[in-house]
Amino acid sequence: MGGRLSVVLAALFPFTLWLGGFSHPGLVAFYLFLIAVCRWLASGRKLTSAADAILTLAPAVIAILVLLLGSDIGLYYPVLISLGLLALFGASLGADRSAIQVMAERMEGRSLDTLGIRYTRYLTMVWCSFFTFNALVATGLTLSGDLRWWTIYNGVISYLLVAVLFLGERLLRDPIRRSMLRREERQSND
Repeated sequence: MGGRLSVVLAALFPFTLWLGGFSHPGLVAFYLFLIAVCRWLASGRKLTSAADAILTLAPAVIAILVLLLGSDIGLYYPVLISLGLLALFGASLGADRSAIQVMAERMEGRSLDTLGIRYTRYLTMVWCSFFTFNALVATGLTLSGDLRWWTIYNGVISYLLVAVLFLGERLLRDPIRRSMLRREERQSND
């Protein structure tokens, strides 16, 4: 329950700021702490993964900064989430297993073959590109001071882009893997 609630609260955060219901720093901080607490409860009160830590600590850190520096700092919440996920996914590219490989192996309950490892590494790079783009756009909109466009992007467009990435990957997974396999076969025949 806490996980779903934290997702809903995080998704609604841009709209709550835009509608002005949380213009007081104390209310903005409370809302962000509520997201963090729901996420923490959803993780079983243990931050066992880097993703849990990022998704739990980012709203808490922004909440503290809001209390210290004012409500406008709350606009940086989407930036911090994107940068945290970029750091997580990017760091995994230097490790033995990429972030997407770890997720795929958990879902499938087995280790991936060589092709699967290469594919998930490529997909992790795609997500790193998205997180970079998302952080840059969110930062630009925050600095512009246009709360309407900040809300539209962070509350709607960024979620649609995530959905497009998920659906596009699912639709293109088999053709891309077949193409990678053909390329691998050609290279081994040369």
